[in-house]
Amino acid sequence: MKLLFEKLSDFPVSFFSVVMGLAGYALAVEKIEQTTGYSLYGWIISLFALTVFSVLSILYAAKWYRFPNLVRDEFDDPVRLHFFPTFSIGLLLLSIAFLDISPDTATVLWTIGTLLHLILSFVIVSIWIRHDKFHPDHLNPSWFIPIVGNLIVPIAGMRILPGSYLWFFFSIGIIFWIMLLALFLDRAIFHKTLSARLIPTFFIIIAPPAVGAISYILMAGDVNEFAYILYFFALFLALLFLANFPMFTKIRFSLSWWAFSFPICALSIASSVIFTITGEDYLRSLSLVIFAILTIVIVTLLIRTTRRILQD
Repeated sequence: MKLLFEKLSDFPVSFFSVVMGLAGYALAVEKIEQTTGYSLYGWIISLFALTVFSVLSILYAAKWYRFPNLVRDEFDDPVRLHFFPTFSIGLLLLSIAFLDISPDTATVLWTIGTLLHLILSFVIVSIWIRHDKFHPDHLNPSWFIPIVGNLIVPIAGMRILPGSYLWFFFSIGIIFWIMLLALFLDRAIFHKTLSARLIPTFFIIIAPPAVGAISYILMAGDVNEFAYILYFFALFLALLFLANFPMFTKIRFSLSWWAFSFPICALSIASSVIFTITGEDYLRSLSLVIFAILTIVIVTLLIRTTRRILQD
């Protein structure tokens, strides 16, 4: 029992980023199924992601009950604070994954996830504007996480409870993304480089434009110039990080490696969505290549994470 308590004390909220990766992969598989016409294993991944989410929720709830001061310390930390929305984002992604499997389950997950994420957005932005502890070196790509969730809300919302208010969430995500991107570039260029453990979070920057493209296309009902701008900027960022990939390979494995997963999922899904609407063949090929890379990343992360858990 003592060992269990010690493990709980070390259990970070950032573990919910695993759910983002798994649920995002399930959605990427679903889109590839539509693109290729082959039935794969999307529903199995969706159920696995829900199981992982349930287990992690129980463990973190136990930590909150047993060590509330440690949870409070996480929430007060300038970096770890921004991983709390991974919980609500996990709910939102699972709601999308379960739209065809169980619409009622999807509705419940989406409703809880949307309300919780809106609350977290208000709380975190409020902390930003009235803080007395942040400085430029605290800014890192994890700050984009609360923003990405707002862009995800309309994706499932269009089928659960469609309405013009979904643009409310989209506007929050897209405007804050632009502002944070400018701030982060200033931090990256003129201040100290990120610590080694945060280097993988560079990939998080891909997620807002990729998810934004998906969300915008679903709400606008078409692929227009703005959708292409969002998508191709996300693709540029992915190519930029690919060109600089050696700096990512030198980092010792940690939970932050899961930052690679969801952004690649989002780019894979965006490629498939645009191909489905436009029929442009190069996008079909591109979506298949990105999905193949994504599969390798997910399998590698699962193996390394499982091995790390067993070693600990």
